[in-house]
Formats: sequence, C-alpha cells, structure tokens
Amino acid sequence: MKALSDEKIYEMCAPFVIGDARLLERAGKIVGNDARLKQIFSPDEAAFDIAGKGIADELSLKEAIRQAIELAPKRQV
Repeated sequence: MKALSDEKIYEMCAPFVIGDARLLERAGKIVGNDARLKQIFSPDEAAFDIAGKGIADELSLKEAIRQAIELAPKRQV
C-alpha cells in the first residue's frame, strides 16, 4: 500500500493489489496511505489511477486464484 502512494511506481508499471480489502485498508492506514479501495474482478477493470487520486484497485484473493486456475492451462498467467 505504501508503494501505491509513490508516483514513480505508476511510471514503471500499472499496479493493482490482490488481497483482503479490510487488511489492505488497515495496512494503508499503518503506512499513511488513505487511498480508497475499488474492488475489481478482473485486471481489465483496473483504473490504474495515478498516486494522489486516492483510489487503489483491489482484486480479491479468492477471485485472483479462480482466474489463475482458469488461465494457467492457456498459459495466460
């Protein structure tokens, strides 16, 4: 969560976070990042907002695992 507040990260990649929204929000508060989380169900839905806009994309761990299982046989992971 701390890295998502650094604009340089967005120059190098298009990040999104996989995990439990409650824990990610808690981690954000600990490191001083008060970004809102936006739940997504596919990386295609990610907004990749630039740091400072206050939105971090969150892909639930359960959904990420489901997608990985689906895409792995197709070598798309």
